Order: sequence, then structure tokens, then C-alpha cells
Amino acid sequence: MPEPPSIDGRQIAPFIPDIIILSDPPVIVVRGVSGAATPDRTVRALNLDNTTAGVETRSRADGSFELSIAAAEGDELRFEVLAGALRSPPVDVVLTESGVNDAFVPSARHGCVRLVPGLQVPFAQAGSARLVVNNDCAELVSLSSPRLRSGASAFALLTPLPLDVAPGSSAELELDFGPNAALPTEDVLFVDLTREDELIRYPVGLYAVE
Repeated sequence: MPEPPSIDGRQIAPFIPDIIILSDPPVIVVRGVSGAATPDRTVRALNLDNTTAGVETRSRADGSFELSIAAAEGDELRFEVLAGALRSPPVDVVLTESGVNDAFVPSARHGCVRLVPGLQVPFAQAGSARLVVNNDCAELVSLSSPRLRSGASAFALLTPLPLDVAPGSSAELELDFGPNAALPTEDVLFVDLTREDELIRYPVGLYAVE
């Protein structure tokens, strides 16, 4: 079985090009240095704080790449590498300002919460899939406020929220995929996970595998 592609968030950063074009919304240029991504694969960037389409480029033979994406300070961006039906685990970062330059910081996550299969759920065909939320914390974790990035797509969350997950236990979220030519077959499900009054938005990618 082929190995899934990979992307290294430590090797990705915004940079200032020689020519800066002002626009609204602002556009940043992102560069991945040598070894940042699996060579000769599609690199995709998605702004999780708007509904615009993702942008794609091809990684070079040394794994480096460069792309431009509309993003403002505070926006959360997702980077991933695609190789046919396979995808890398996503790299999620927040665009911040460091001194006079832009910078990326890793998106906040609860360190004692594990999602299975992770922050991506593929659907091989129409039907259901499950996302398991494991609470390894010493405190209760609450799940709430589910919503789709697109507003409407071929996906749906069937498990009612809000839902509390006790320490040392887990909860299964049932997801449904019903192909519809008029609706997107790729989306992001946002769910808020709260632990000790710390609310963190979790973006779970949902996509159909052809």
C-alpha cells in the first residue's frame, strides 16, 4: 500500500516578496522550503475562516513550494498534501504578526483530547462514518455548536450536540454522506470543544474518495 504524502509545518512560513500587491482582502505569500512537502505532489491551502475555495500548487522535486492565499491576521489556515486518494495529516496554523512580519503559530488544541481517525474523515461511498472523541483529560470535555464551513454540503452530523464526554471516556459522532450533484463533496465540520472554560474550535475535514 502506498505511503500517504506528508507536510512539515515547521518548514512553512509567510514571506515578503520583492513586489507587494495591496488587495482587499489581503493576500499573503507562503513558502515551503526544501523538504516541506512530499515532492511532486499537490499542496493545498484553505482559509478556515472564510468560504473561498482552497488554492493549490505543485511541490517541487526537493519538496519546496510557494503559493498565495487571501488571509488576514487571526485567520486559521490549513495546509495538506494530496496524492490521489491519499492525503497528509493537515497542518493548521493561525496567521499572526511578529514584529513587522507575518508569522504562523500552530492552532490551539486540547493536548489530552484525541480524535480518531483524526482531523480528516474520508468517505469511500455514500453512507455513514464515525469520528471518535477520546477524552484523556482529568476534566469533562463538552462538544457543542456544530456547523459546516460551506453552510450546506453533502455531509451532515447525525449525533445531537451539545454532548459531554466524561474524563477517561469517549464519544462517537456519527457523520453522514449523501452524494448530491448540487452540493459540495468536500467540506469542513467545525465543532467547539470546551475544557475548563477553554473553548477551542476543531475543524474536521470531510471528503469523498473517488
